[in-house]
Amino acid sequence: HELEDEVPLKLGNLSCTPIPVNHVVPTHGFLIEKDGVGVLWSSDTGPTDRLWEVANSTRGLRAVCVDVSFDNSMQQIADDARHLTPRTLESELSKLEVDVPILLHHLKPVCAERVRSEVAALDRPDISFLEQGQIYTF
Repeated sequence: HELEDEVPLKLGNLSCTPIPVNHVVPTHGFLIEKDGVGVLWSSDTGPTDRLWEVANSTRGLRAVCVDVSFDNSMQQIADDARHLTPRTLESELSKLEVDVPILLHHLKPVCAERVRSEVAALDRPDISFLEQGQIYTF
């Protein structure tokens, strides 16, 4: 089934709303909601606006999960591929008006160590990294 921008899908007791994001091929982030609690998930996005507008207008938002694929030294590659670096993440987070945890994922293995270091240098206690095998409760 083809997804329609911002038309919620019911998946059992979850509502998943596809939010268009900026990537080289048509891609969506998802607002995942259950019982008045929401998590905004996006991967494969570069700088975008609608994702943050949705985050700011979602009551019960508990977290934003977003990719940071490349380190700052690979900014041109990230821009061309429409992915984020710690530098562009910082700029994107200036659009976020709600205080929720920011959980990062989708680090390219060759860049992971530098991404973690550059994110640490942002000195933002609201940012952490999703870890494989962990269970998250919102």
